[in-house]
Amino acid sequence: MARQDLDYFDLILAMDKSNLDNLMRMATPEQQKRIGLFMSYSKNFDDDEVPDPYYGLGHGFDLVLDMVEDASLGLLEEIKKKLGNGLIPEKKKGLP
Repeated sequence: MARQDLDYFDLILAMDKSNLDNLMRMATPEQQKRIGLFMSYSKNFDDDEVPDPYYGLGHGFDLVLDMVEDASLGLLEEIKKKLGNGLIPEKKKGLP
């Protein structure tokens, strides 16, 4: 993550609180409004963080996949809702 990424991206999501803290320290107050935890979009898990599957039991990778899929669906739902309400402008065809 480079400092200029904080200006470029509309939303920056961290997988854990340590990375979130690092991002928040890098960001200006305005940029901090676009930074959050990925798992905040989860519907079926109460966890704030995605655990590192390398440091757990064998089922850790399956659990992480389930968590990421769940939060991804919640994120897509939120994006669709904001697009439908006109809160996020859609880009015109042919433009970056």
